[in-house]
Amino acid sequence: MRAACAADFQKLCANSEPGPGRRQCLLENQDKLSDGCKTALTAMQARATGIHEACAADAQKYCADAVQGQGRMQCMMANTDKFSEACKTALAGMAGGGR
Repeated sequence: MRAACAADFQKLCANSEPGPGRRQCLLENQDKLSDGCKTALTAMQARATGIHEACAADAQKYCADAVQGQGRMQCMMANTDKFSEACKTALAGMAGGGR
């Protein structure tokens, strides 16, 4: 997504905080994004939905006390070996999904 949205980040979100802040900025400016960035953003949202669906029970079991967002993701990555196969597959797709 970084490569597809680099110009959009600079144009629309240069003053946003890295990470969730920039993603939120892109979401708020979807109507102004380039076609390539829109496609990448849609793909990222689909991967996130897939991870949420595949990993909800594992996240609740192993990471319920982790802070939502980066803290939760760090907990999930640290505990991946304990997760269901469906969740592992979803997380592996995220890691290879054009970050």
